[in-house]
Amino acid sequence: MVCTVIVEFQITPETADEFRQAIHEALKETRNRDGNLMCEELHNQDDVCNFVVFQKWASREKYETYLNWRMESGMMEEISHMMAEEPSIRFYDQAAAG
Repeated sequence: MVCTVIVEFQITPETADEFRQAIHEALKETRNRDGNLMCEELHNQDDVCNFVVFQKWASREKYETYLNWRMESGMMEEISHMMAEEPSIRFYDQAAAG
């Protein structure tokens, strides 16, 4: 079943531009990972330190495999100094129509 994943990042003000560039580059790889159906990066219009990554995956398992790869690659460690708090990861199923 398709899984929608929303990851929200709250970044420190002094690293917002650096984070924007880092996440943009990282998501180029994400879009090519097995099971990724779509991936968008969103920047909050009212809070320059707030970023959301909106994704659709073939399954939650595919996302979790991807997340493990990201953790092992060191990317999360590389951006950890930019975060004001831990990222929030939420998983959704498509609601039935009608």
